[in-house]
Amino acid sequence: MIWGIDGCRAGWLGIARTANNANLIEIFPEFGIFWDKYGAEASRVLIDMTIGLPESGERVPGMLARQMLGARRASMFVMPVRAALDASTYQEAIAINQRITGKKFPKQTWNIVPRIREVNTVLRGDAHAQSVVMECHPEVAFCVLQGAPMAHSKKSGFGFYERLSVLLGYDPQMRHIAETARATFHPRDVADDDILDALVLLLCAGMEPLASLPDEPPRDAFGLPMRIVYPVL
Repeated sequence: MIWGIDGCRAGWLGIARTANNANLIEIFPEFGIFWDKYGAEASRVLIDMTIGLPESGERVPGMLARQMLGARRASMFVMPVRAALDASTYQEAIAINQRITGKKFPKQTWNIVPRIREVNTVLRGDAHAQSVVMECHPEVAFCVLQGAPMAHSKKSGFGFYERLSVLLGYDPQMRHIAETARATFHPRDVADDDILDALVLLLCAGMEPLASLPDEPPRDAFGLPMRIVYPVL
């Protein structure tokens, strides 16, 4: 079973393709709940969340992805150093990050810190999770699949159909899956761009081979690779 997983207001949106080519769409309030339920069956999980954090300096995968994305570079948040994750407030976190790196990081990053903790906690304690769960950024994936960065924001109507068109070029089933997800979940729980992001990660999860940014990813203090994977076309 392969999965594409993206964070949403309700928790995590997971879209899977099973061994008999069926699709599963489900919301999980926590990543650990997803892993407890489906981890043993998972052969590959691509997730839009940071895996592995540096002790100092800027995270290399993010730097390389921003170079690739051009006008869409703002979709790749600057990540903090690991010590900042232990802070209890944003002000404390940026003070730690500034002391170690000389730089702050945006509030948007702080807002996803609890999700970073969720995913990294599961991976640190599970060898199977470490072998199948991989970080993949949706905008990097769309850029690779199209051969250029997206022209429109994913939050716009133009952006939705631009990305859906890319998905349909690789798999006509994507329209049905997207429509099913839209009909199943309330927009306040799962936004349209959450669906597109999970779908592109699912698509890439089924492709071979996968490369990464950087080519030879460093590992963090817990042995987790600091990389963003993408398909080689």
